[in-house]
Amino acid sequence: MSKTVLVKYTIPSMYRAGEFRIIAGNNQVPFEVWEKAKKHPGVQKRMEKGLIVVLHHPAGDYDVPKTDTNEKVADPKAGKPESNKKETEEFCGISKLNTTEANKVIKETFNLDTLLKWSEEETRKSVLSAIEKQIESLKVKDEDIRKKDKKE
Repeated sequence: MSKTVLVKYTIPSMYRAGEFRIIAGNNQVPFEVWEKAKKHPGVQKRMEKGLIVVLHHPAGDYDVPKTDTNEKVADPKAGKPESNKKETEEFCGISKLNTTEANKVIKETFNLDTLLKWSEEETRKSVLSAIEKQIESLKVKDEDIRKKDKKE
């Protein structure tokens, strides 16, 4: 499996910079594409504003937003007692996450291709059920949009 980076786009729209394309919610981006995109001024600006957030990076050296489950950890490189830096392994989809984390990521993922890919790789029944529920909700929303377009 090739390396990927999990990034979250926090506003309800799409953003594109060269090969880099993300939609609202969680997006699994090829490592090579991310390495180019993170140097783009538009991407950097959105990261500074918190609109693009790196949730998981194979290099493990990135800032993550402070949450209930994400306590600050020591940062030995900087010699500081606390930092929001987090070391991780390569993100290979949701199969490595515990059920609670996997379900949270699924609920914030609106990319049908990503969800379908995860459904092929996942074996846990509760996680598969969450994926199926999210896929179904996306299909319902898509059908509603198409019905509204036909009425206009």
